Amino acid sequence: MLTSAKWTGPVQLMKCAPTHLEALFVIADPRLFVTDETSVSVLKGFENVGGRCSDINECKNINACGKNEDCINTFGDYRCQCMKGYETGDDCTCKKFIPVGCNVRPEHKNIQVAVGKNVKIKLVGALGKKYRKFATIAWSKNNEHWYPEYKKRQRYTGFVIRNFRPGDVGVYTGEIYIEKSATENYKCTVSVNVLPSRIAVKENLKTTTV
Repeated sequence: MLTSAKWTGPVQLMKCAPTHLEALFVIADPRLFVTDETSVSVLKGFENVGGRCSDINECKNINACGKNEDCINTFGDYRCQCMKGYETGDDCTCKKFIPVGCNVRPEHKNIQVAVGKNVKIKLVGALGKKYRKFATIAWSKNNEHWYPEYKKRQRYTGFVIRNFRPGDVGVYTGEIYIEKSATENYKCTVSVNVLPSRIAVKENLKTTTV
């Protein structure tokens, strides 16, 4: 099975990117592939139909995508995405994750930061022993993939934003995925709103610097 692109959430990021993108730069007009009256030059993902290059529908092949995936045909290519109700696991396969309380939460849901300062996004609580060794965490900022700066390894206690700038303002969401087996998978979510001090609402805001 080809590695698939399954952008169903912030998890897994680029490591699950597709490997079947040979036709990314295909010229849109199929007539331009005709070389003479008797032969046609075609790119991968196309076939000769009546002297023209015609797109192949790879999704007609039931094995084009993996288990719990939908196949979507595109011009000169195709992509796979998780079926509704499924998300990409750490092994790049689509799984059903059950929401669960994993006892991890932000110390402050809203954080006020002065420009130029370092700010620590701290998570409190602890992943239960029965979950810890099966867990991974993926972060997004304003619904876009985002990578915290870890010194050594992925951490469940939070991260630091150094030299805070206006562009760092946003809602940071961490999704913790717990994959115990092929059929037993859970997830929980933590979210923190980071604002610059000049526009932050005073009530319920905490300033934390390191």
